[in-house]
This record gives sequence, C-alpha cells and structure tokens, in this order.
Amino acid sequence: MAEETFYVRNAEQWGGKDWKDKFERVGEQWEKDANEAVGKATMEVDPVWVGWLVPVKATFENAEKTDPYLSDGPSIVAVVKAIDEITGKFKAWLAAATLPPDVKRNVVEDALAKASEILAQLAKSNFSGMDEEAIAKKARVEWLKADAIVDQLSPTSNILNAGKMAYQAWNNVQDAKNLFLLTFKDDVIAVALVTSNFGGLVDLGASPRALITKMKGTGTRLFAWIAAYNPIPATGMSLIPLGPKAAGYYQSLGAVYIGGSTENMLISKAALDAMATKYANLLVNTLPKERIIP
Repeated sequence: MAEETFYVRNAEQWGGKDWKDKFERVGEQWEKDANEAVGKATMEVDPVWVGWLVPVKATFENAEKTDPYLSDGPSIVAVVKAIDEITGKFKAWLAAATLPPDVKRNVVEDALAKASEILAQLAKSNFSGMDEEAIAKKARVEWLKADAIVDQLSPTSNILNAGKMAYQAWNNVQDAKNLFLLTFKDDVIAVALVTSNFGGLVDLGASPRALITKMKGTGTRLFAWIAAYNPIPATGMSLIPLGPKAAGYYQSLGAVYIGGSTENMLISKAALDAMATKYANLLVNTLPKERIIP
C-alpha cells in the first residue's frame, strides 16, 4: 500500500483570496478539538493533568482571588501547604495505579520533587520590605516555574496549547506568503509562520488532531521542509519560544539562547541543515520537494 502524502502550501496557495477567513475557521476547529480532548481527560488517560495540574491551578488561583490575595507570607505558606497536600495524594495514587504506557512513574515523581522544592523555597522567602503587589507577583512567578516542570509531562496540556496555535499565527501573520500549512488528507495539521527572509520563525505548531492521533513528527516535518528547501540566511534563524516546552524542543534541534536572554533563541544554518538531514525520512512523502516560489 502506497505511503500517504503530506503537502505544504503557503496560505495564499492553500486558501486563495479568502485564505484569512478559511484560516480563522481552522483556528476554530483546532480550538474545538482541543477543548473536546480536555473534556475527555481522565486519571487513566492523563493522570498528570487531572491529578496535579488542574487541582493545583485551581488552588493557587482561588488563593489569588481570596483575601489576603497572596499578599503576605502566611497566605503563601498556606497555599504551598495546600498544594503539598494535593501532591501527597497524587503521589500515593501514582504509586498504586496502573499507569498509561507513556507515563513513567519515576519521571513524574522527579518532576513533582522539583516543583515541590521551588514552592518550598517560596514559602521560606523573606518578604520583609516587599509591598503586597510584589509579594503576589513573586508567588505567581514561582508557581508558574513549578507548574511548567510538571506541565511538560501532560499530553492534554500539549493538545490545549496546540489548540491556540492557529489563532496565534492568524493574529501574527502579515503576509500570506510567509505562513506555511502542512496538510494531510485535506486537513491542516501543522502551521509555521516565518519572517519574509526566512531569518526568523515566529510560530510553529501541530494541530490537536495530529497530537490526539499520535501522528509523530508533524511540526518537525514542516520545520524540516522549511529548512531543506528555502533560502535560510547564513546567520541562521531566530526563534521566540512560547514556553519551556517550545524552548526544549528547539534546543533538541540545536537552538541556543542568544546572549543572556531567556526568551530569544537562534538556530544556526548548520543546525538547520543537520535537522533537514536527520529528518529526511519525513520529507520522503512530503511535497513539494522544492521551494515554493510566490
């Protein structure tokens, strides 16, 4: 049986004059797919999401909305204690449960330990000399650090983030020729938005449906196609990761942070060429095998 073919088109080639409206509908569909997946999440499917991420977020955000609004030391100690209780119950469940094949108990436990240590240090902080707003801000920053460590292990979180990607690209795109769409069986399953000279990658993401069906390498397929067939500058391509997951992904491809920045990254021309070579198998059944010239 012949291998299925993937196609890359820029937004104008894909949608014609109405590409913007059509792409907005893609965003609506991705959001719908993501929300449906979130609604189906259970402890048996995604224990990290249901057992820790959701209750911890609810606990923290409820404390933010309740007097004293995480604006002093005792209130922060209290919320950290409440999160510790959630963590303890979840770890007990984790130790006794039969886990999904892609959930590794030791990896989850290690992430929980790192998150708990961040929150423990927060609870021990000296808040003297800080105003209420500064204390609340510090609490949120540290909680987000802890959350991000565990969040990386949740497929539901990945799907939820993917659901936002098409809308984000839709909002950021200035020229249809710089927005590339990867399609499979007439569905848009990945999007990439680049700068006009291919010197920067603005957005890159796979669709919720691709993640739900575990269609591996979807976003990488599109990124590798861009690297393989387009005139990447000798200086490489700049990247702005949307969060720790994206940064980790880009680092796995050879990207590095620029200077002392924690937001801006660069992937060299050599690393892009290496990526295209490494993932050449993904390009075998991806068309066209050449640059799309507007």
